Amino acid sequence: MKAVPRHLESQLRTAARSFAAVVLTGPRRCGKTWLLRRLFPKASYWLFEDPDLIARFRADPHGVLDDIQTPAILDEVQNIPEIFDYLRARIDRMPRRVGQWFLTGSQESGLMRNVSESMTGRAAILHLAPISFAESDRVSVLRGGFPEVLARPKVADIWFSSYLQTYLERDVRSVSAVQDLAKFRRFLALLATRHGQLLNRTDLAAPLGTRHGDIDGKTRSRSTADARRNGRRRCSTRTPASTIGSPNGGTPTRCASGTVGDLRAESCGRSA
Repeated sequence: MKAVPRHLESQLRTAARSFAAVVLTGPRRCGKTWLLRRLFPKASYWLFEDPDLIARFRADPHGVLDDIQTPAILDEVQNIPEIFDYLRARIDRMPRRVGQWFLTGSQESGLMRNVSESMTGRAAILHLAPISFAESDRVSVLRGGFPEVLARPKVADIWFSSYLQTYLERDVRSVSAVQDLAKFRRFLALLATRHGQLLNRTDLAAPLGTRHGDIDGKTRSRSTADARRNGRRRCSTRTPASTIGSPNGGTPTRCASGTVGDLRAESCGRSA
């Protein structure tokens, strides 16, 4: 499959000319790393899912950052949230040097919390969704726009099943208190069937075998909203994902229709 030009490319280039750091968020496998490495081929690349690199950084953060040649792409930085404080100090020492740090993350809620606390005014924040209808005519309503699905449509069902399992086992458990993954999977399926509709809490609770009161919890998390957006459609909900599949319960309030190719750009503290 040929490379698909992304609408976000011009915004990324503009941000790199204006900010010391650029934070690119988005679901796993939507093409964040590929896009940054294509637009900024001279940038060094560091993957912070490597256990050895994470251990090195936590033992000697200054030493690791000293070894990094800028400009640099730091991939999956949600795994080392403490890096933002060190980057802030380095940016503040040379505030006029732009386009030095390109950060990616797949767990947007936790990542954005750390960015907001440490990188206000220092970083441009961009969001990359899967490929949209406007970017490629290979995108479909049923299969969405994940690059790997478009490249291998015959194995789309296997890909989505594996993606969901990885999401449940890795991302959901890392950011929430979900205990019963099977129930949480059923909850995601129920949300998918109510795409574009207002959710009836009682109607949602019955198939899950839980009480209306359990569904109507107070805790709110964006994990389920991200899961729906990251899948074949985008479903913007306010869902206590941390409570579905756990004794406390939780509920989404409404499910609004969206598009596969939603692109959102904003800056942390000032306009990008």
